Amino acid sequence: MPKTLLIVLLLLLPGLAWAEEPSLNLGGDYSLPLPEAPQEGGLAGFEPNYLLLWSHSSKTGPLRLAQEASFQLSLQKVLTQVRGYEVIGAYTQNSFWQIYNQENSRPFRETNYAPQLFVKTPVWGLGFPVRLETGYIHQSNGGDLENSRSWDRVFVGVYHQGEHWKLHHRVWNRLDEDPQAYPQDPKGDENPDIQEHYGNQEGQFQFTLERHALFLKERYNPVTQQGMFEVMANGPVPGSSLQWMAYYLNGYGESLADYDQTLTKWGIGVIFSP
Repeated sequence: MPKTLLIVLLLLLPGLAWAEEPSLNLGGDYSLPLPEAPQEGGLAGFEPNYLLLWSHSSKTGPLRLAQEASFQLSLQKVLTQVRGYEVIGAYTQNSFWQIYNQENSRPFRETNYAPQLFVKTPVWGLGFPVRLETGYIHQSNGGDLENSRSWDRVFVGVYHQGEHWKLHHRVWNRLDEDPQAYPQDPKGDENPDIQEHYGNQEGQFQFTLERHALFLKERYNPVTQQGMFEVMANGPVPGSSLQWMAYYLNGYGESLADYDQTLTKWGIGVIFSP
């Protein structure tokens, strides 16, 4: 077990022996759960679920038009709960669809998969309510040997939520892999420098006012000074339960195939859950 994860588990798990069910009334207006977690046995949204109907990217290629559609599906489920500590499984999928590329039969150019498993603490009142987490995430694109990308990480994170906003921040450590013995070695590391470009931490901030929301995400590696910045804004669609969304991204790691290339992308679509 990596030392980072072992140390965090030693800090968090002893509370299982004595922790009581958390009270969400910590003084002040903190009556909301942190975050809006699913009940045990049920499914709930994790990151935003959306369909980007049209987008324009600064990166193109022989089989890649600047215009495409994409969507994100992201769910979480409480697997078990012990004295307020939750073991949660989550899954996020990002698919990039060249639907406007009629000459090449409108292919999906890439799909990224990110299952994860983590433990979340009860609400801790440290002058303000927070929840801590520690866990493991795998991310890959299921590509062939030439285009395959994957990596595994352990992470620690913190949640904090107010009346109209949520803050979620994670730092991670990549699990080492053996280098490739030869080009396209299926047992070797396919992307040894991914953390230099993709970043070694991620912050998310969401501000909600009635049915309007602003969602910000950043990833950054302070050593290489590379990362990514993403913005989503959404509001109600009249006569519908859907919401419109406007999207902007700049930096590295839009998809795993682009982990070492920077690009700018913007578009419009609909969002199903914030």
